[in-house]
Amino acid sequence: MTDFHALSAAPARQGRAAATVRRLPLRRHAEGRGFDKDAIVASGWFHGVGECLDVLTAIVGGNLVSGVAFGGPWPLLARDGWLVAPALPVAVGTTPVVGTDAEYSQREPGVWREAAGLEELIIATDGRGPVPGGAFDLLWFGDNERYVVHGGALEVEDLFAVVRVPATPALLDRILLRARRVEEDLLHGLRWADDAFPAEIEVRRSSALSSDDRWRDARLVLETRTDVRSAQQHSDEVAAKTEHGDEVVFALEEGREGWRLDLREGAYPFTALALRRRGEMLCLRATLDSGVDPLAQGMRGRLAFDLRSDLVALG
Repeated sequence: MTDFHALSAAPARQGRAAATVRRLPLRRHAEGRGFDKDAIVASGWFHGVGECLDVLTAIVGGNLVSGVAFGGPWPLLARDGWLVAPALPVAVGTTPVVGTDAEYSQREPGVWREAAGLEELIIATDGRGPVPGGAFDLLWFGDNERYVVHGGALEVEDLFAVVRVPATPALLDRILLRARRVEEDLLHGLRWADDAFPAEIEVRRSSALSSDDRWRDARLVLETRTDVRSAQQHSDEVAAKTEHGDEVVFALEEGREGWRLDLREGAYPFTALALRRRGEMLCLRATLDSGVDPLAQGMRGRLAFDLRSDLVALG
């Protein structure tokens, strides 16, 4: 949940600037519309990073800091030890601060973001290393999450999980335009999903919290789930009986860094489950059945809790 005390810990100017970033979607454009600050805010969205910077500068002042992020140059404003920037939902100081979607901190070589159990450099200020983060076409914040559209996909990420679904005009009209009462010009020229792909959700947890290698056993992980009564492995298949008495069969693919189960027979909320170790993290990804909408009211949180419980059980 949002830590409103942390959000209000920044000085008033920086706090107002960060609140504006949280409130207005940011659409990537090379040039702005030539609007002044009030007209930009009244439009309900930022037409490019430059427009966002203009608004932040008008609110905060401060010194311009050149950074790199999201596939290219990225400006920040520094004042009294705090940083504000486009795509930063909080003003970041010397101590970590919990934002709407993640925890942010300022230390070399820039601004760090921790979400879904993984901490990554989000904005680099020294310019010597690789550019952190991927490019995006559209970014905005909800009450407890960040939405990113790029390459025909929409990613919804918070402190606990990341969901990936096809980006379609109907979906963004429902969750963005109508919800924010923003004009449809915001979506003009966006790349939509070429083909429908199944929705996915991923949760992560430190591998150090798992005392042994039980995570390598796909059958055991499946049997640990609360909706599975029993599971048996036969060569490259895992057969399971659910708590409802249904029988399902998964094809198993194993490797050095993890495994993947693909539903072969029967009906189950997940058509695939994959557990991989990436560095120091265990990452559990589930592909959802077409009948499960992860963006339905309360569903994303329920799915995240369900899958994180699986990882916790391995510890």
